[in-house]
Amino acid sequence: MHLPSAKIKNLWNWRFAAQIGFLLLLVIFATITWKNLSSNLQRLGITLDFNFLNSQASFNIREAPIAFQSTDTYARALVVGLLNTFKVMAIAIVSATVVGISVGVARLSQNWLLRQIATVYVESLRNIPLLLQLFFWYAAIFLALPPAPGSIGLWGIASLNNEGVTIPLIQT
Repeated sequence: MHLPSAKIKNLWNWRFAAQIGFLLLLVIFATITWKNLSSNLQRLGITLDFNFLNSQASFNIREAPIAFQSTDTYARALVVGLLNTFKVMAIAIVSATVVGISVGVARLSQNWLLRQIATVYVESLRNIPLLLQLFFWYAAIFLALPPAPGSIGLWGIASLNNEGVTIPLIQT
């Protein structure tokens, strides 16, 4: 079906006008919401700023790569949280790379048994949501481990208990 160029241009104009109208409604909604938030915060005497970062945190962070006490500020707690996130991220990236390459090479292997084990691993974990896998591993493995005083040692490299895995090499 061939539309005349005038109809195409008219259709394009309506689409453009609809997008501009939606954008205008979005800006109006955001403005009303911001004014409402500002007036309610002002009525309650709450300021919308980052001054709270200089307040005392009043809580402890158990695994802190840098020194942290409950008397430190929220800003320092935020830095400690970011450093912990980077530490976990580095461990996860390295672990995922090792597992991914190992399973990928195993699936390409000439060894029938190794190839089948890798295929079962990939096909069984492929469509299970990550959150469900995390719940399973937490319930099946970590809750079954002994408490911290009776940790299971792994050749001096790591220790396992119901609080998690401790690797002394990366502890600060």
